[in-house]
Amino acid sequence: MKVILTGATGFIGTEVLRQALIHPSITTLVVLSRRALSPPITHPKPKTLGIKTSFVPDQRLVSLTYTNALATALTQLPTSPTQPTRFLFTGGALSISDPNSSALFMGPARKVKGEAEMEILAFAARPENREKIEVVVTRPAMVHALMSGLPASLRGVGVKELAAVTLDIVLKWGDEGKVLDNAELAKRGVLLVKAGLEGKK
Repeated sequence: MKVILTGATGFIGTEVLRQALIHPSITTLVVLSRRALSPPITHPKPKTLGIKTSFVPDQRLVSLTYTNALATALTQLPTSPTQPTRFLFTGGALSISDPNSSALFMGPARKVKGEAEMEILAFAARPENREKIEVVVTRPAMVHALMSGLPASLRGVGVKELAAVTLDIVLKWGDEGKVLDNAELAKRGVLLVKAGLEGKK
């Protein structure tokens, strides 16, 4: 399978990239990045495409404009009605879907994330796009490198577990049109890692 990965230089994206490189079901990996990968990747699988910008884009541009542009471009690719393009958007547990609601903590950023989630789901639901693209939105919370001793409801999700479930969703599918919350992601991710299935078929 060919996978296109964005955000590969971030905390979550770096682990998704690491697992994707060793996943036998991923035959081609295209990485879209505004920054050079560090450390440089010597693995033969990925193809890195740089996105040049002469400025630091704001969150609205990255979350909305870039996301919508990529989704639109993907619908222009030749696809089969039985195998539409799969699109997974990583949002956040604090995303706000209602633009008219108020929030005291990081309100604008959370609203942009929520708006992006709703727009990409609505885009995939359009009649002309239903056979071309399928979308899943994930909402992880408190992503960290190591699982802590806190109760499951408080400890968020480990980055290894999140990356494992991210790739599992994309490769197996069946969650199209859904918004998966942190509890679901953590539960499925833990099972995958315990079974030794991260980065594996």
